[in-house]
Amino acid sequence: MGNVSSEDNWMVHFRDTMRGGKMLNNYRMAELHAKESPDRVLELEQWGALFDRTKEGKILQRDFGGHRYARLAHVGDRTGLELIRTLQQKVVSMSTDVFMECKVLRLVHDASGAWRAASPTGAHRRDRHLRRQAVIMATGGAGRSWKFTTNSWKGPATATRWPCGPARS
Repeated sequence: MGNVSSEDNWMVHFRDTMRGGKMLNNYRMAELHAKESPDRVLELEQWGALFDRTKEGKILQRDFGGHRYARLAHVGDRTGLELIRTLQQKVVSMSTDVFMECKVLRLVHDASGAWRAASPTGAHRRDRHLRRQAVIMATGGAGRSWKFTTNSWKGPATATRWPCGPARS
């Protein structure tokens, strides 16, 4: 976005991202991230996300994670909550079935193409038959897969997804 530093651009962002990842990053994903981040932030804003502003009214960006320029769009100290609120609002507005705070013990893709989630409800366990072509599990916590992480979310969500294999079209 370069709202704070006009010298910033996607190539500098890409270099900072690769260096921050000790060059272990997936090159193509880091490139897409650097190129598309400004458009995704503006898209979030169009969907209703509120970001802190500069005196000129542009989205304020701050320093983050050893990057050369300030490029983190934020909302004080509650950026994550704002993004969750915005994305939940967007998904619900699309008439998508949303199961919030739903504990899933197992996710199965059966031969008929339906997704089934084993989910405890109340005092009894039962399977929820989702019957969908796709299931999105927005759980967080993947950072806990690493020995050292600043990710505070815990839980078995990543392990729940792995047996399902990669996304299918």
